[in-house]
Amino acid sequence: RPLRPGEQREHEPKSYEYYIKVVPMVYDKFGTPYDSFQYVSNSNEILGRYAIPAIYYRYDLSPITVKWTRQRRSFAHFLVQLCAIVGGVYTVFMLLNAFLVKSMAMLKAEQGKLG
Repeated sequence: RPLRPGEQREHEPKSYEYYIKVVPMVYDKFGTPYDSFQYVSNSNEILGRYAIPAIYYRYDLSPITVKWTRQRRSFAHFLVQLCAIVGGVYTVFMLLNAFLVKSMAMLKAEQGKLG
């Protein structure tokens, strides 16, 4: 029966929606592959959207596989990375030093104290 003005429905139809997204994954740890899955899930409770109470399951299976690879790096790679960091820090400090020396020389020249 239709609702009269000011009248409320006591029991709204309640529906539930459940979502799951599944992504295949291959984890390669030092040459040994492990097959697995990652997933994300979510659920919603909905009042009054559907005419009757219902439960909906929604699946999304990804066609793309994610591959994670873990490899060992050699000690030589570590040394090269360390030298790159030290060289970069040295270069920045030398540029900063040259800028400060030049700035101080210009200030002394303006004051006539260059000697």
